[in-house]
Amino acid sequence: MVESKLIGVVREVTGKVELKNQRKNGFIPANLYGPEIEKNITFFLNEKELNKAVKSGKKVHSLEFEGTEHMVILREVQRHPVTWALVHADIVGLTPGVETKLSIPLRFEGIPEGVRNQGGVLIVNSRYLQIEALPKNVPDEIVIDVTELALTHNVHASDIERENVTVVSPGSMLLCSVNLTRAAVAAGEDEEGAEGEEGEEGEEGAEAKEDGKE
Repeated sequence: MVESKLIGVVREVTGKVELKNQRKNGFIPANLYGPEIEKNITFFLNEKELNKAVKSGKKVHSLEFEGTEHMVILREVQRHPVTWALVHADIVGLTPGVETKLSIPLRFEGIPEGVRNQGGVLIVNSRYLQIEALPKNVPDEIVIDVTELALTHNVHASDIERENVTVVSPGSMLLCSVNLTRAAVAAGEDEEGAEGEEGEEGEEGAEAKEDGKE
Protein backbone atom coordinates (compact mmCIF):
# COMPACT_ATOMS: atom_id res chain seq x y z
CA MET A 1 0.00 0.00 0.00
CA VAL A 2 1.31 3.43 -0.99
CA GLU A 3 1.48 5.78 1.98
CA SER A 4 4.30 8.25 1.35
CA LYS A 5 3.97 10.96 -1.29
CA LEU A 6 6.66 12.90 -3.13
CA ILE A 7 6.12 16.05 -5.18
CA GLY A 8 8.45 16.74 -8.08
CA VAL A 9 9.33 20.36 -8.82
CA VAL A 10 10.74 21.80 -12.04
CA ARG A 11 13.73 24.08 -11.53
CA GLU A 12 15.78 25.85 -14.19
CA VAL A 13 19.39 24.82 -13.64
CA THR A 14 22.04 26.16 -15.99
CA GLY A 15 25.22 25.01 -14.27
CA LYS A 16 26.97 23.58 -11.24
CA VAL A 17 26.64 26.84 -9.29
CA GLU A 18 22.87 26.90 -9.70
CA LEU A 19 22.68 23.21 -8.82
CA LYS A 20 24.65 23.89 -5.64
CA ASN A 21 22.29 26.73 -4.76
CA GLN A 22 19.26 24.45 -5.22
CA ARG A 23 20.79 21.96 -2.79
CA LYS A 24 21.40 24.77 -0.29
CA ASN A 25 17.72 25.68 -0.62
CA GLY A 26 16.72 22.13 0.25
CA PHE A 27 16.04 20.68 -3.21
CA ILE A 28 17.65 17.45 -4.42
CA PRO A 29 18.00 16.60 -8.15
CA ALA A 30 16.27 13.41 -9.29
CA ASN A 31 15.70 11.37 -12.44
CA LEU A 32 12.49 9.52 -13.29
CA TYR A 33 12.46 6.70 -15.84
CA GLY A 34 10.46 3.55 -16.52
CA PRO A 35 8.60 1.42 -19.11
CA GLU A 36 5.86 3.99 -19.72
CA ILE A 37 8.13 7.04 -19.63
CA GLU A 38 9.37 7.87 -23.14
CA LYS A 39 12.23 10.10 -22.00
CA ASN A 40 14.00 10.37 -18.66
CA ILE A 41 12.63 13.26 -16.63
CA THR A 42 14.90 15.44 -14.54
CA PHE A 43 13.37 17.40 -11.66
CA PHE A 44 13.88 18.29 -7.99
CA LEU A 45 12.50 16.90 -4.74
CA ASN A 46 12.22 18.52 -1.36
CA GLU A 47 15.10 17.10 0.69
CA LYS A 48 12.99 16.68 3.86
CA GLU A 49 10.23 14.83 1.97
CA LEU A 50 12.75 12.55 0.25
CA ASN A 51 14.55 11.83 3.52
CA LYS A 52 11.20 11.00 5.16
CA ALA A 53 10.35 8.61 2.32
CA VAL A 54 13.73 6.87 2.62
CA LYS A 55 13.43 6.48 6.39
CA SER A 56 9.85 5.16 6.15
CA GLY A 57 11.12 1.86 4.79
CA LYS A 58 8.29 1.84 2.22
CA LYS A 59 9.09 0.22 -1.11
CA VAL A 60 6.42 1.91 -3.25
CA HIS A 61 5.80 5.65 -3.18
CA SER A 62 3.49 8.10 -4.90
CA LEU A 63 5.17 10.81 -6.99
CA GLU A 64 3.22 13.80 -8.24
CA PHE A 65 4.86 15.60 -11.12
CA GLU A 66 3.27 18.30 -13.33
CA GLY A 67 -0.25 17.18 -12.55
CA THR A 68 0.42 13.47 -13.10
CA GLU A 69 0.72 10.92 -10.30
CA HIS A 70 3.09 7.99 -10.63
CA MET A 71 3.63 4.88 -8.52
CA VAL A 72 7.39 4.67 -8.10
CA ILE A 73 10.24 2.99 -6.25
CA LEU A 74 13.47 4.64 -5.14
CA ARG A 75 15.97 2.69 -7.20
CA GLU A 76 19.05 4.47 -5.84
CA VAL A 77 19.55 7.33 -3.41
CA GLN A 78 23.02 8.85 -3.29
CA ARG A 79 24.46 10.54 -0.21
CA HIS A 80 27.51 12.68 0.45
CA PRO A 81 30.33 10.38 1.69
CA VAL A 82 31.21 12.70 4.59
CA THR A 83 28.06 14.57 5.63
CA TRP A 84 25.68 11.75 4.57
CA ALA A 85 23.37 14.43 3.13
CA LEU A 86 21.14 13.43 0.20
CA VAL A 87 22.60 14.53 -3.14
CA HIS A 88 20.68 12.64 -5.87
CA ALA A 89 17.88 10.13 -6.46
CA ASP A 90 17.10 7.69 -9.27
CA ILE A 91 13.40 6.87 -9.37
CA VAL A 92 11.65 4.18 -11.43
CA GLY A 93 8.03 4.54 -12.44
CA LEU A 94 5.88 1.42 -12.06
CA THR A 95 3.10 0.36 -14.39
CA PRO A 96 -0.24 -0.45 -12.68
CA GLY A 97 -1.28 -4.00 -13.54
CA VAL A 98 2.25 -5.06 -14.53
CA GLU A 99 4.41 -7.08 -12.15
CA THR A 100 7.81 -5.75 -11.18
CA LYS A 101 10.88 -7.44 -9.69
CA LEU A 102 12.60 -5.95 -6.67
CA SER A 103 14.49 -6.78 -3.49
CA ILE A 104 12.49 -6.88 -0.25
CA PRO A 105 14.02 -6.80 3.26
CA LEU A 106 13.46 -9.76 5.59
CA ARG A 107 12.56 -9.51 9.27
CA PHE A 108 13.04 -12.57 11.50
CA GLU A 109 10.51 -12.70 14.32
CA GLY A 110 10.60 -14.78 17.50
CA ILE A 111 13.18 -16.83 19.42
CA PRO A 112 13.77 -20.26 17.84
CA GLU A 113 13.16 -23.48 19.81
CA GLY A 114 16.76 -24.42 19.06
CA VAL A 115 17.96 -21.28 20.82
CA ARG A 116 15.57 -21.40 23.78
CA ASN A 117 16.03 -25.04 24.74
CA GLN A 118 18.77 -26.67 22.68
CA GLY A 119 21.82 -24.44 23.10
CA GLY A 120 21.80 -23.11 19.56
CA VAL A 121 22.17 -19.70 17.95
CA LEU A 122 20.20 -18.17 15.06
CA ILE A 123 22.37 -17.50 12.02
CA VAL A 124 20.94 -15.03 9.48
CA ASN A 125 22.35 -15.78 6.03
CA SER A 126 20.35 -13.29 3.97
CA ARG A 127 18.43 -10.14 4.85
CA TYR A 128 16.83 -9.61 1.42
CA LEU A 129 14.70 -11.64 -0.96
CA GLN A 130 14.00 -11.05 -4.64
CA ILE A 131 10.28 -11.07 -5.41
CA GLU A 132 7.90 -10.25 -8.23
CA ALA A 133 4.51 -8.63 -7.66
CA LEU A 134 2.06 -6.02 -8.88
CA PRO A 135 2.86 -2.52 -7.59
CA LYS A 136 -0.18 -2.55 -5.30
CA ASN A 137 0.92 -5.87 -3.75
CA VAL A 138 4.60 -5.08 -3.15
CA PRO A 139 5.31 -5.63 0.58
CA ASP A 140 7.54 -3.27 2.53
CA GLU A 141 9.11 -6.30 4.22
CA ILE A 142 8.64 -10.06 4.60
CA VAL A 143 8.31 -11.35 8.15
CA ILE A 144 9.61 -14.87 8.86
CA ASP A 145 8.46 -16.50 12.11
CA VAL A 146 11.37 -18.61 13.41
CA THR A 147 9.78 -19.56 16.75
CA GLU A 148 9.45 -23.27 15.89
CA LEU A 149 12.88 -23.59 14.29
CA ALA A 150 14.79 -26.39 16.05
CA LEU A 151 18.53 -27.03 16.26
CA THR A 152 20.14 -27.74 12.82
CA HIS A 153 16.93 -26.68 11.06
CA ASN A 154 16.87 -23.89 8.47
CA VAL A 155 14.73 -21.75 6.18
CA HIS A 156 15.29 -21.52 2.42
CA ALA A 157 13.75 -19.19 -0.14
CA SER A 158 11.57 -22.09 -1.31
CA ASP A 159 9.92 -22.12 2.13
CA ILE A 160 8.54 -18.58 1.71
CA GLU A 161 4.98 -18.29 0.47
CA ARG A 162 3.09 -15.00 0.42
CA GLU A 163 -0.24 -14.17 -1.18
CA ASN A 164 0.04 -12.23 -4.45
CA VAL A 165 3.85 -12.42 -4.32
CA THR A 166 6.17 -14.67 -6.34
CA VAL A 167 9.61 -15.44 -4.92
CA VAL A 168 12.24 -15.00 -7.65
CA SER A 169 15.33 -15.84 -5.60
CA PRO A 170 16.66 -19.42 -6.10
CA GLY A 171 14.75 -21.86 -3.91
CA SER A 172 18.02 -23.24 -2.53
CA MET A 173 19.09 -19.85 -1.16
CA LEU A 174 19.59 -20.17 2.61
CA LEU A 175 17.88 -17.43 4.61
CA CYS A 176 18.59 -18.53 8.19
CA SER A 177 19.50 -21.55 10.30
CA VAL A 178 19.89 -22.61 13.94
CA ASN A 179 23.33 -24.02 14.72
CA LEU A 180 25.31 -24.94 17.81
CA THR A 181 27.37 -22.12 19.28
CA ARG A 182 31.14 -22.33 18.85
CA ALA A 183 31.48 -22.79 22.60
CA ALA A 184 29.10 -25.76 22.53
CA VAL A 185 30.96 -27.33 19.61
CA ALA A 186 34.33 -26.80 21.36
CA ALA A 187 32.97 -28.25 24.60
CA GLY A 188 31.75 -31.34 22.74
CA GLU A 189 35.13 -31.81 21.10
CA ASP A 190 36.87 -31.50 24.50
CA GLU A 191 34.57 -34.14 26.00
CA GLU A 192 35.23 -36.53 23.14
CA GLY A 193 38.97 -36.01 23.55
CA ALA A 194 38.82 -36.65 27.28
CA GLU A 195 36.85 -39.87 26.79
CA GLY A 196 39.38 -41.04 24.23
CA GLU A 197 42.29 -40.41 26.60
CA GLU A 198 40.57 -42.31 29.41
CA GLY A 199 40.00 -45.23 27.13
CA GLU A 200 43.65 -45.35 26.14
CA GLU A 201 44.77 -45.27 29.78
CA GLY A 202 42.37 -48.10 30.60
CA GLU A 203 43.79 -50.27 27.85
CA GLU A 204 47.36 -49.57 28.96
CA GLY A 205 46.46 -50.48 32.56
CA ALA A 206 44.91 -53.73 31.46
CA GLU A 207 47.97 -54.58 29.41
CA ALA A 208 50.27 -53.82 32.41
CA LYS A 209 48.22 -56.11 34.66
CA GLU A 210 48.41 -58.92 32.13
CA ASP A 211 52.18 -58.47 31.87
CA GLY A 212 52.49 -58.64 35.66
CA LYS A 213 50.55 -61.90 35.82
CA GLU A 214 52.91 -63.44 33.33
